[in-house]
Amino acid sequence: LQALKRSPRDSLLQTKMGQALQKTHQYGKALNYYKEAVKDEQNSSLRYDMAELQMRLKTYERAEKTIQAALQLEQDSANDLASLMSQARFYTLLAKVQEKSNNPAASLETLATTKELRSRILKRVQVEQPDAVLEQKQLAAKVCHTMAEQSVLQRKYDAAIKHYKEALQ
Repeated sequence: LQALKRSPRDSLLQTKMGQALQKTHQYGKALNYYKEAVKDEQNSSLRYDMAELQMRLKTYERAEKTIQAALQLEQDSANDLASLMSQARFYTLLAKVQEKSNNPAASLETLATTKELRSRILKRVQVEQPDAVLEQKQLAAKVCHTMAEQSVLQRKYDAAIKHYKEALQ
């Protein structure tokens, strides 16, 4: 707390404070903390943590609003690689929120957006950050795998097979 008082805009400290509140099961305080911390900040990791906590607390509508606000901020910023990666993380979380709130069609649609974004990231990473290619391929495969699992649950077996094949590539 003293460190935060000395430098209240330190994003690393803000993140650790939010995580500490969650680990001590002070979820209400953690949510209030996140709300205050992101009011005038464009800190996407804090917004991600807040949305993830809202999802775990089963407040899916709030989580979705938090994610949509974060995505709007990310899309308003430049189309740089870090922003695209952040958008992909948020879309993945949004798909998870939609799945948990019993909206599988929206979840699959969001995952399709995520997959397209991951392929754009993969193309850019090969040029800009060759050392991160493997990680990005794994993340893209994970999205395809999740799409396949959701297709199986909806009994869309042909689509599931297609997504599994994409995941293997």
